[in-house]
Amino acid sequence: MKNILIILAIGAIIIWLGISLATRAQNVFCGGFTGKECLPGLVCEYEGKFPDAGGKCVLLIDPFRLLK
Repeated sequence: MKNILIILAIGAIIIWLGISLATRAQNVFCGGFTGKECLPGLVCEYEGKFPDAGGKCVLLIDPFRLLK
């Protein structure tokens, strides 16, 4: 029983760290003439339709963004 609780606690910590890292990396500048990329799990949402357009990193799967 003790081992299961330890495994569950470690799993919860790993999930929490993943979520916190992904949310910190959101709204970071991406694209532009340097072609700066987002971290894995994020995608660049461009703010223009021209070749050197910049944008911000957002979650790849964000259910709230689909409602816009």
